[in-house]
Amino acid sequence: MWQLGSLFLLAAVGSISSPSSAVELTSHSSKQNSDQPIEVLAIIEDINQGAPETDSSKPPPENKISPSKKARDGQPPTSPSSQGSSPAAKMRAEMAKKMGDMRSDHATQIADWRQKHAETLNLWRQKHKQFLTEIPMRKQNLVEMAVASQVPERLLTKSISKAQFQVQIIPSAFDVPIRNQGNRGTCAAFAGTRAIEILLAQNGPVEDLSEQYFYYASRPDCQSTPCAMKGAPVEAGLEFSSGQGKLNIPDEDACPYVSKPVENNDTQIPLAVGCLNRGRVRVMDYERLESLDDAVSATQQGMPVVAALNLSDNFFATKGFVSAADSGPVDTRKDHAKGHAITFVGYLELPKSLHSREGKYCMLTANSWGVGWGQGGYACLSEEWIKKHRLSGPFLAVKKLEK
Repeated sequence: MWQLGSLFLLAAVGSISSPSSAVELTSHSSKQNSDQPIEVLAIIEDINQGAPETDSSKPPPENKISPSKKARDGQPPTSPSSQGSSPAAKMRAEMAKKMGDMRSDHATQIADWRQKHAETLNLWRQKHKQFLTEIPMRKQNLVEMAVASQVPERLLTKSISKAQFQVQIIPSAFDVPIRNQGNRGTCAAFAGTRAIEILLAQNGPVEDLSEQYFYYASRPDCQSTPCAMKGAPVEAGLEFSSGQGKLNIPDEDACPYVSKPVENNDTQIPLAVGCLNRGRVRVMDYERLESLDDAVSATQQGMPVVAALNLSDNFFATKGFVSAADSGPVDTRKDHAKGHAITFVGYLELPKSLHSREGKYCMLTANSWGVGWGQGGYACLSEEWIKKHRLSGPFLAVKKLEK
């Protein structure tokens, strides 16, 4: 079975300081880390389910510990020379007691963690069962997007150096809670807002921004006159915010999201007063990325990346790993297909046994369908699946904010 080193289910949380008013916020470089969020390890376990097993016929080595090794680990050696009441013997006894106390505390922490881990996974399993009943609604709320046949093939096939890949997660990506867009086709607003929230979290406390406003910002043609057609491009929202010249994206309290649609009024205008006069953030810069390689590079630099994808049935029902082999055919003859926007928050290297059909890596992905999708709201999309299901237009990386 493929293993990815010694991984722990505790996410590393760095120290953060509150930024001052009206300052520029930029991304923090992504780093490889042996401490991985529980969502990532659950995804890895799902990948393991489909990867061929390695040779496990060899028995594990016998655990032999020498007397000197026992002493280093806090266990007094059994040699008679260790007996006595000399200062050195007392020091060894004190050290042994301290090590024993540390091991006891560690065992208690591990037991507590295992209980919380089991409770979390059980909750996700329950939420996943509930989510499966919502799939018809999710499919109904996909929006029309151009298909990938318009993207030059060379942009989709450039290889990545194997040496770069283990597990890479954008700093603070897993600090931002998974949201739920409900019964509306507002995925682009949730993907774009999450990217902004991740960048904010890298420079200060986690914030909850208004998807209601960002969706409105993404539909300039529907800000004064109601529109019936649903769906909006993420780039339009980023561009609108950038062009305002002032802080414009409010927080959720000022402009709360409404999860139910309003007939023939997709942007649900007029917005609440707080939506338009309590701006907290402005997008200062974002980058259009033409290739998947560029998207990977952006995540290495700590930038969250928004992607538009044509979905397959296994995307909806995934338990963590979305594979190309199980996705079925894609009809690229149509000019448009039902699409969905998500946020890339890192990547991980796939086992070699999957390279021929899935590629060398998969992109860690945050969705906006609640914690019942994938593993706690996250999944990993294989390199080949993304090439197969990518829609036309660039990936988008948020680079700089004003707050």
